[in-house]
Amino acid sequence: MILGLFTDLNRHGGVQRLGRHMANELANYATSVGCEYQFLSLGDDAGMHEVNVCGRDVTVRGFGGNKLSFVIAALKRARRAKIAWFNHPFIAQIAPLLKVTNSKLRIGIHTHGLEVWHPMTRLRQYALGKASLVTCTSDYTKSQVLEYQKHKPNRIETLYPPLDPDFIDNIDSAVQTRPKNVPDAPFILSVSRLDPRESYKGIDTTIRAFGIAQQTNTSSFNYVIVGKGDDRERLEQIANEQCTRPERVIFAGGVSDAELAWLYSECLMFVLPSTMEGLGIVFLEAMARNKPVIGGNAGGTPEVIASGSNGYLVDENDEQQLAQFITGLIASEELRSTFGANSRTIVEEKFLYSRFAEHFNRLLSEMDI
Repeated sequence: MILGLFTDLNRHGGVQRLGRHMANELANYATSVGCEYQFLSLGDDAGMHEVNVCGRDVTVRGFGGNKLSFVIAALKRARRAKIAWFNHPFIAQIAPLLKVTNSKLRIGIHTHGLEVWHPMTRLRQYALGKASLVTCTSDYTKSQVLEYQKHKPNRIETLYPPLDPDFIDNIDSAVQTRPKNVPDAPFILSVSRLDPRESYKGIDTTIRAFGIAQQTNTSSFNYVIVGKGDDRERLEQIANEQCTRPERVIFAGGVSDAELAWLYSECLMFVLPSTMEGLGIVFLEAMARNKPVIGGNAGGTPEVIASGSNGYLVDENDEQQLAQFITGLIASEELRSTFGANSRTIVEEKFLYSRFAEHFNRLLSEMDI
């Protein structure tokens, strides 16, 4: 049996989306080797239900956050499992218990970013040390695991998260709708939660840079920010203080898939100078639509953005540098076109679902020996 253990699968978010991708490939692998699979999800609603993962429905048992019930169920199933795969190190601290139940069990754990960029608790570090394989969202995250975690896994690999499997195929035919509160005018775009705890995303830096660009660029353009959260009031205040035309900073809030597709397709560029990004799926979504991208010169972002080729990397909190990059791209349609084409090439070379599926299945087969 292949046992999949997940934080949750039904909510929106990068961890959840990658969890669904992993669930799909765990099911595919189990089918290919002729064994059953069972999936347990700590955070999803209690009981048995179907979850759509990559166009297929799989049965998942949710535990509604009940950790004790989740652990007991995992221990029971571990006795006859060949592989137990954890989609996050925070739930993988039970891995040593599973190994006591079944000494032949192979443990796999995926790490995403911030959670391993500093020493974790001893128990979580110990669990990593019990893993046959640890995968990481980026090379940078891999380096942080090796630097900060005392107990090292037997093997550690970078496993880039992909775009959804049908994303590229349907990108031109996707329904697109302009959000009502977004004027039909040139704009730059950011997509991010507006959470005070995630100020590292750099929305405030971008607003300040936008204010500088307003002073040096004669063309009229807007800055559209997609996302909801409690930090919006502070960000609106920065716009009022730093921008000569603060009404051109448009807080679009939450948007539908069709509205987000329109925003990605129509923006001049995508900007998110985050200083602590594990990788950044939002960059890939913009790049797949042939857009230049600007991100922070930190974390896993340099593995997505080749500065000077498909966009630029910005030093931390450097709004002057960011303003120069923005105004340079606004001024040159030819540069935007060149960067956009390079963006699409990078996606096709490194971040298609087929590449993820092939790599993940190979890693699973190597564990299952």
